[in-house]
Amino acid sequence: MSISRRGFFKSAFMSAVAVGIYSNSAISAFGQKGALRDSKGYYQIPPQALGDRLFHFTRATFEPYLQSDFRVTVGPYKVVNLTLVKVEDMRPTVRKGMPRSEGECFALLFEANAELSDLQQTYVLQHEALGNFSLFLVNASEPGKTIYYQAIINHMLPPASRTKM
Repeated sequence: MSISRRGFFKSAFMSAVAVGIYSNSAISAFGQKGALRDSKGYYQIPPQALGDRLFHFTRATFEPYLQSDFRVTVGPYKVVNLTLVKVEDMRPTVRKGMPRSEGECFALLFEANAELSDLQQTYVLQHEALGNFSLFLVNASEPGKTIYYQAIINHMLPPASRTKM
């Protein structure tokens, strides 16, 4: 009996899906384990994230430091100064009948005196009062104009009535 290449791949794919469903490996594929759920059924926050300074920063943490300077060391000889120019609330608007999420989501907009890199990446920012912390920065400027970088911080928690993962 001969089997076509298409038939072979189709059978292999269906077998893999069946094994994945049977062994509940879909949860493992996304890095989630049932033992890491809290009492409400939501996945717990990893201990490494809880130890990060940024995890504890809120919008109110940054607002007093508008127009203050942050420094980023890029490579061995380049330091870029960033000025915090805007702290913007980014929480989703609540529509009638929808549950309200707890927590907060906000954007930080920095004006830079030079370009950091062509890549979007995590940088270590230094500030007099806030100390050192890592932040993922994205270039938010138009070519040939003032250089801006933006960071989005999302500390949203699902509402109690939301479907569990």
